[in-house]
Amino acid sequence: MRSNRLGKEYQGGEVIFREGDKGDVMYVIQSGEVVLTKKTPSGEYTLACLGAGEILGEMALFDKKPRSATATASGPARLLSVDKHKLFESVSNDPTLLFRILETGAGRLRKIGDELTTARKLIAAFLETSASLEETCRMIMEECKEVVQAENGSLMFLDDSEANLAVTAAFGAESDLKILFKPGEGIAGRVLLSGKAERIDDVSGDPDYVKGNIEIRSLLCAPLKNQGMIFGVINMSRTSGQSFDGEDLRVLMSLANFASIAVHNALHFSRIHSTMRKLSIQASLLDL
Repeated sequence: MRSNRLGKEYQGGEVIFREGDKGDVMYVIQSGEVVLTKKTPSGEYTLACLGAGEILGEMALFDKKPRSATATASGPARLLSVDKHKLFESVSNDPTLLFRILETGAGRLRKIGDELTTARKLIAAFLETSASLEETCRMIMEECKEVVQAENGSLMFLDDSEANLAVTAAFGAESDLKILFKPGEGIAGRVLLSGKAERIDDVSGDPDYVKGNIEIRSLLCAPLKNQGMIFGVINMSRTSGQSFDGEDLRVLMSLANFASIAVHNALHFSRIHSTMRKLSIQASLLDL
């Protein structure tokens, strides 16, 4: 971290503040991106990906509670810290600053509301489909199309032997549903091993990118996890136009958290159903 008169410079991966820390300043992002994460029983959850001009840590100026999340620079970034004295001085000079802070909080609450709505839809649809894997995957792909603007999308799961990652459901241009990746192979295989979601602005420059029969430019890939185990990924891609941004990745990660629960249960239901069917056939043969 390097300090100058404009603010402090952070390197990628450097923590700005941690969940549980005492806070007495807020920050204004002057350049770069900052990721806000929170620990949950099922793992680390990404709350937001913030960019230049956005505010974070503002609640520290209004209450005396510890930081509710961890802020980490996702790449080179510069942030200006603002304490209460500076804030009141700035508000006196520019009253609109207070409205910007309120607008930031309202926007985050609105996003949380939208994500809770998505979660309720996933849970309701999952219950209505009697835990059918096919219907669960179809519903997840429909939600993906609705919340993340992309031409193509796919769900990939590890097979029973955990040796291959295969496409189970997809939307967009016609794709080869028989394509297989081994863990660590391709961008999807890399995400499967690392457990970390990725945003690739130009896949042609990624050494792990495996070209298929669909020409794509930018890609989002988020892991599907349950109880610490990674069993698949969600891919979203664009063939042209504007690349995905940090908010697109955060939304997909949020959706992946909810989808993981529904898919994991549906996979178990499908395997139990298949096992029971085999046992039923074997039992009927014994009666012959």
